[in-house]
Amino acid sequence: MNNRIWIGQDPELVLVKYLKACRELRGVRVGTMKDPLDKTTKTFVQVRQTGGSQRDLVTDLFQVTVICWAEKTTEAMRLGRIVRGLIEAAAEAGDMAGVPCYTAAPIGVTYPDPDPVSGSARATTTFQIALRGAYK
Repeated sequence: MNNRIWIGQDPELVLVKYLKACRELRGVRVGTMKDPLDKTTKTFVQVRQTGGSQRDLVTDLFQVTVICWAEKTTEAMRLGRIVRGLIEAAAEAGDMAGVPCYTAAPIGVTYPDPDPVSGSARATTTFQIALRGAYK
């Protein structure tokens, strides 16, 4: 019996690791929806898997939504555009935090998305990201 099994990636963790390493986001908090934030954090990026499907035997095509928070809508939109460029660059390089990345395409453009509870400025973009899993 073969003990090797294919394990898909955790797209939230891969994308957070990748974005944290980008010099363009130095000083910006990056995490998932599960990461706690203190009340003084005004500018941050949240990553959330919102769907996906299997692309082929070893690659999953994830739907990942990125929410950029800032004090003003213009700042949130600027941050969203920077994040979009960084994610697209990972696909062009074929690597996202050491994981083979075959596709990283936005589904639509970055748009203003104020928080419905607090009214805080946000910008949201959803991506399809294809990441290769690994045999373990």
